[in-house]
Amino acid sequence: MFACGPDPERHLEVVAPYLDAGYDRIVLMDAGPDPDGFLDFFRDELAGRLRGR
Repeated sequence: MFACGPDPERHLEVVAPYLDAGYDRIVLMDAGPDPDGFLDFFRDELAGRLRGR
């Protein structure tokens, strides 16, 4: 599964089944033209919410 776009909810929705299944490591990769922007998005929108799961 994969998620694209600027909606953090979509990314969290795609990752949730893996976290629910007990995975403790998930790889999120940027395949777009702005890897620095993806890192900012991860830091600002996803990291804290994923740590809380």
